[in-house]
Amino acid sequence: MNRLGSAVALIAALLAGSCSAFTPRPDPSRFFTLTPITDAAAARGALSGRILGIGPITFPRYLERPELVTRIGPNEVHNAAFDYWAGSLAKQFESTLAQNLQALLSPSSIVTFPWYTEPDGIVEIDVRQLERGTDGQVHLVARWRVKKGRGSGVARAGESALSRPASDDPGSTVAALSELVGELSRELAEAVRAAA
Repeated sequence: MNRLGSAVALIAALLAGSCSAFTPRPDPSRFFTLTPITDAAAARGALSGRILGIGPITFPRYLERPELVTRIGPNEVHNAAFDYWAGSLAKQFESTLAQNLQALLSPSSIVTFPWYTEPDGIVEIDVRQLERGTDGQVHLVARWRVKKGRGSGVARAGESALSRPASDDPGSTVAALSELVGELSRELAEAVRAAA
């Protein structure tokens, strides 16, 4: 075989190899959302005709990312390679909480911070933890304050430290996190009723 033939054979082999490298492969990425509670029994008239304000809600910086976060040690977290939140976790938390409180308290409306309508009651939340831990459980730790209005002082305050078992599967983890947001919503609803 002459040089030209060898060169052609080499180029053909390289092209055949590169074609297999560029063939489409399935995307392993999965996207998850928090879900609101479905078994809420609203206290009729609890906030009838009133506006409930939610926020501000703060999150730790390490949770402000698209990937699901798992704690693997006291000082170490791991970001999932292919498992993502379908949008901002903070916004999903806020939206899920608002839907839960709407179902539990039946206010005339819920506004999220910053609000342009003066709310009759305010729920402020500082989320400290919302993740799967090394103990095989998901954890939600949050400090919260309930106020009667923007100019009023704190009527109720507390810290919720909630946990529940979840498997390694990201879908199970997110379902358990949604249940914890539901538990927090019930605690907040009780505090709002007591402060109303």
